Amino acid sequence: MLRRLPTAFCVFVGLLSSTTALPNSDEITGDNIVFAVSHPTADRGKPARQLRTRISNGRGERNANIQQDLQQLQREHASSASSSYGGAGGKSIRNSNSDQDVLQICRRMKLNFARAANGRDMHGGEFVRGEWLHRYGVNIDAESHDGSNNLHPMIFDSSNVESNALAGNKDIFELGSPNFDCGGFGHGRGGKEGAPGENCRHLGNLLIPSRKSRIQSSRERGRTSKSLPGGILVFEFSKLTKVDNIELLNVSRGNQIKAVHNDGTLETIDLVSMGKNGFQNVPLDLEHVKELHVKFHSFAAVSGIDLCVVVDQ
Repeated sequence: MLRRLPTAFCVFVGLLSSTTALPNSDEITGDNIVFAVSHPTADRGKPARQLRTRISNGRGERNANIQQDLQQLQREHASSASSSYGGAGGKSIRNSNSDQDVLQICRRMKLNFARAANGRDMHGGEFVRGEWLHRYGVNIDAESHDGSNNLHPMIFDSSNVESNALAGNKDIFELGSPNFDCGGFGHGRGGKEGAPGENCRHLGNLLIPSRKSRIQSSRERGRTSKSLPGGILVFEFSKLTKVDNIELLNVSRGNQIKAVHNDGTLETIDLVSMGKNGFQNVPLDLEHVKELHVKFHSFAAVSGIDLCVVVDQ
């Protein structure tokens, strides 16, 4: 049976900005509810601290029981609040006379690049943008470091690196998975077995910033068009979103992530290099994210993002 949270915890939730996560049978293994409580906006910019209470509803229990428990939690949250609030559409509603937020219910989702939201398979060398807008509320763009729009988000098949329309670029094997040491074609010491950035599982499709091929003149034909490494991947969220973590491959020094929150505040996370072909899963715990800018100064990629998206009400 699903345990009820202590009343003291519910009161504590009422004092802070809150997000409640629902399991998604398509994306999550196991039935867990996660209550993530963030610090007030005034503390933004400091490392995010999260208070989580995980409750397993056990095998065989239906999501209806979860929903009933969440509704009970919302009623307790409402009764503990000192001022009234309201809202619709799953958006965060803040009372003008207080710093309290409506208890938000979000659904955990794993954004990867194997398939579009409609189930269509994605292939290496394919440029993308709004393929995940309907389900995740996310639109993806890319730009150069100088702000020009000559880059686009592109699928990179890490299991078949030579199929990505980037022939002639010697760096493509740094985005291979698994690493050569683990039986794959990934090249680089950072991804070797036992290394901090061990790259020993099949990552499949990645996302990189890349230039679209242009029609070559007769003088240029026969030459390989080699894109310069690096660029910025921009994830724009149209729904209220919490970004839990991001998976990256082949990150070098100087790369970073910039988050733009719904209230306009900015947060910057400097990334640590795991070496060539090194894989890493970076915890972010960023709430109310409007845009996520992933800045690469090297030939690097995003392999997945864990999100918690507020469900429509």
